[in-house]
Amino acid sequence: KESYGLEEDGSTLSIYLSREDLANLSNMTTSNAIRTLSNFATERLITIDGRKIKIIDEEKLKKTAASIIEKTGVKVITVKVDISNEQSVQAAVKAVMDEYGKIDVLVNNAGIIRYGRPEEISAADWRDCIDVDVTGTWLMSKEVVNAYMLEHGGRIVNICSVNSFSASPTAVVYHVSKAAEAALTKSCAAAWAGNGIYVNG
Repeated sequence: KESYGLEEDGSTLSIYLSREDLANLSNMTTSNAIRTLSNFATERLITIDGRKIKIIDEEKLKKTAASIIEKTGVKVITVKVDISNEQSVQAAVKAVMDEYGKIDVLVNNAGIIRYGRPEEISAADWRDCIDVDVTGTWLMSKEVVNAYMLEHGGRIVNICSVNSFSASPTAVVYHVSKAAEAALTKSCAAAWAGNGIYVNG
């Protein structure tokens, strides 16, 4: 809140956040990182609207973060990042490297969906979905690999979807983006296997 400010309602963070931010919160296991944001929403600490997060119970949220630190001994940091923007991704990865000195696991968990038939969907909605679901996955992977994994190896997990193998008349761009993400996953796995970097989706 102090870093980003609030919108007019006094409780919505004045930034756009994706689920990928969650994977950058801490050195959690992959499964825990994926579940954390949904657990916060279930516990009514926050609400999620698209890529925006509204704080419902700030004090309880702070206590939850403190509890994670106490129970695991792992320092939790939050990093603001727009995964569709290369400069933002570079800054986020640098912040994590500065804090921990390494990135062993990257979970590309950000994903949005835009609805519309092929002849109806707007160019803005098309770009928005592709930028997050595909370009964001590539940018995060590229930056983490160059910052650490190329020299030391690591694991990259892309949260793909069965929708990459199916079709829908009203969610065309989502199916396209997930098919592209699946192809990107295979290509990155082939490119980086020799460096001890295992990419799966």
